[in-house]
Amino acid sequence: MSSLERLAGWYKNGEEEFYTRDIGSLFSGLPNRFEAPNAWSAISNKHNPVRVWVYLALEGLDPALSGAMYEGHDPDSNVHHWAWALTIGGSYGALAAGVINTGREVTQFRGNWFALASDVWLGNRGALLGEHFATVGIRDVRQAWGLYMVR
Repeated sequence: MSSLERLAGWYKNGEEEFYTRDIGSLFSGLPNRFEAPNAWSAISNKHNPVRVWVYLALEGLDPALSGAMYEGHDPDSNVHHWAWALTIGGSYGALAAGVINTGREVTQFRGNWFALASDVWLGNRGALLGEHFATVGIRDVRQAWGLYMVR
C-alpha cells in the first residue's frame, strides 16, 4: 500500500487515469500508456502480459488481504488480477470492470473454486479502487485502500 502512496506522489491532479494505467502496467504487465494510449487496447491485448510484472511475496502483503491475494500456487500472490481490474475500473468504472472481471474468471474456470472466488473478489475490489481514484483522486490512497481493500 505504501508503494501506491509513493507512486501517487509522482502524479499531478488530473492525471488519475495515468496513475491507474501505470499500476496496470507495473503490476499486471499490461502495455503501457505510450504503447497503447487507449485503455481497452491495453487490457484486452491477446499477448497479455506483454512483460513481466512486479511480483509480491506473501510476507509482504497486508495481512488482511493475504488469503485473497494468495491462491497457494500463484507466484506473484495474485496481484495481477487486482491491477488489471483496477486499470479497467479507472477507465470504465467499477460496474463495467466488475462485469468484465467476473465474466473473464468464470469463462476461464478450471475447477478451483478458491482461485475463482479469490480472483473475482480481488479483481472487483481493485475495480472499485480504480473507479475511486478516477473520480475522487489519488491524494487519499491510504483511506481509499482501507475503504475498498480491507475486509
